[in-house]
Amino acid sequence: MRLLADVNMLAEAVSQLRAAGHDVLWAKESNAESSDLELLRQATREQRTLFSYDTDYGELVRLNGEPAPYGVIQFRIRRNVPIEVQAVFISSTIAIWEPWPPGIWTIQIRHNPG
Repeated sequence: MRLLADVNMLAEAVSQLRAAGHDVLWAKESNAESSDLELLRQATREQRTLFSYDTDYGELVRLNGEPAPYGVIQFRIRRNVPIEVQAVFISSTIAIWEPWPPGIWTIQIRHNPG
């Protein structure tokens, strides 16, 4: 799967996805100063699914009419969840996302340990 990780994504999640064979660009490594709009446009141009903790990508698509045909996955995880657990949750969620077709542009994934 071709992915673009927002600057706020965990290094551990990026590493796990790469180890699983996914083509992952991490904005923190390549273009940390890019705006969310620039990242969304890059993901569309490069046919990558963007994943982030940010909540504003849906607004960019809905209000600004920005295309996002390859998807935006938004994660909402409580801050007190250990980083290792967050990384496994993110990478395993994306692994099950892979067979889904392009065009499902946003999904909000919440981790709510019970």
